[in-house]
Amino acid sequence: MGINTFDVNRKLEIEPHFLEDHHHHHHDDKVSSVAFREEKPLDLEKVDHWMSYLVREKGEDLLRYKGILHIKGMEQRIVFQGLHMLFSGTPDRKWKENESRLSELVFIGKDLKKDELEKQFKNCIAN
Repeated sequence: MGINTFDVNRKLEIEPHFLEDHHHHHHDDKVSSVAFREEKPLDLEKVDHWMSYLVREKGEDLLRYKGILHIKGMEQRIVFQGLHMLFSGTPDRKWKENESRLSELVFIGKDLKKDELEKQFKNCIAN
């Protein structure tokens, strides 16, 4: 996504056991990543509700998540990032004239249900 806030491969080079669950020494937790891209603008209120839900209900399983959002009616990109239950989203620079306005999100976590997340994400598309 070009915001270069976190490179999991680099982190794994430095700390090979970073993605392992330190509370339980079972190695059966599935860690995966899910990415979404959408050209239609999103509704800010719907995104806020979804992110609040994810942090509250799935935060423990969300190892890392980040993205750039195209919000209806906003001339700026919204950049967000999170780590477990810590989340921040802030307005970024204005979209450039020749730049494709689209939303891109990446989630890295345990037991991610892609179909469920995708449905929730699609529900954030503005009317």
